[in-house]
Amino acid sequence: MKGLMKQQSRFALLWLFALAGLLLFGARLPVGLAAEEPEGEKAEASYEVSTGDPVVGAVLQLLSADGSVVAEMVTDGEDIVLDAELIAGETYTLREVSAPAGFVKADDIVFTVSEDGGVDEIVMKDAPTTVKVYKKDARDRFLAGATLQILDKNGSVVEEWTSETKEHVIRAKLIAGETYTLREKAAPEGFLTADDQTFTVSEDGSVDELTVYNMRSDTPTTGEEGPLFWFVVIGALACLLLTGVWLWIVWRS
Repeated sequence: MKGLMKQQSRFALLWLFALAGLLLFGARLPVGLAAEEPEGEKAEASYEVSTGDPVVGAVLQLLSADGSVVAEMVTDGEDIVLDAELIAGETYTLREVSAPAGFVKADDIVFTVSEDGGVDEIVMKDAPTTVKVYKKDARDRFLAGATLQILDKNGSVVEEWTSETKEHVIRAKLIAGETYTLREKAAPEGFLTADDQTFTVSEDGSVDELTVYNMRSDTPTTGEEGPLFWFVVIGALACLLLTGVWLWIVWRS
């Protein structure tokens, strides 16, 4: 009889140890939820630009299926972890409310929280604004030595450079949707200064391309007679003179 009781006691102790281990290491239940309810899951939102580098200062919102704001956050260059705020099996939307200067807002990302207790990782990539400026002469050849500027709406210089025999690229600096002025501060020697160009940075992530052409300073403008003009006039007069001489010879014969 005593042996049977000892055996039953051993089984009872083993059962209690197994139950304790299950509660400590097996089940993950958020506070305030009953055992039969789906548990909250972690969602790790990693925000990166298109080059793969973390970006700072983006304002993000997490929306539920009915459009309610579940969480709002500002990126600081580190991954954002939402613990026990989302419901397993539910669908949410990660939305960028505003992008930092120099970047274009990313599209919404819709996702469903896993029901197996895993960590869901959402990577939102942002494209930098990109503007390419080409400096060329009238023959469409690259022209070096010009001093160019980009001015914002307040007239402040955002970018200044000296042109080379290739395009100048401005990336992740200009604000999407903002209007700027491209100005030639100084033209290369022997060329006239080009007029200002006003442009608006694209908001869809596409590359904006601008070309500034320079005319040579010795090229005649409208109303001015240059060497080419007098060459044409003299040639025409010579042809008329030769034609007159030929007709006179024919008439005499």
